[in-house]
Amino acid sequence: MKSLEQERMKKAYEFVEDIKNNHENIKKEYLSLVRKLPAMIVHNGLITTLVFLKSKEGKENKDTAHKELLKHIISYLVNRGMDINSYESFKERMGDIELEEYLFITQDVLAFATWLKRIAEGEIEDESN
Repeated sequence: MKSLEQERMKKAYEFVEDIKNNHENIKKEYLSLVRKLPAMIVHNGLITTLVFLKSKEGKENKDTAHKELLKHIISYLVNRGMDINSYESFKERMGDIELEEYLFITQDVLAFATWLKRIAEGEIEDESN
């Protein structure tokens, strides 16, 4: 049985590998963004951070780091069993939960964001050296 930290690490690694292998044009911006992600969640809250990512995601047919990161966070929450399938359903779900659950979800995503940061710094930064 895998620990929760192992699951977070595995998902973070999958997402960073996807950026490295399929999104060459945004990987530097993605690295910069995931470096800031844990602090953004702590200082602004989870919902505000995701609203920011959504506002910066750009046109639907163009890849952006903000769009990919938002997709990764939503995918992570789905993987953790949250009953959502998109950013919109996440917003609706957040409007219906109690404070304790919101704080739990925020802590979970914060721990995941820390793994994303660690892995992106190792995997994407190594390529540029």
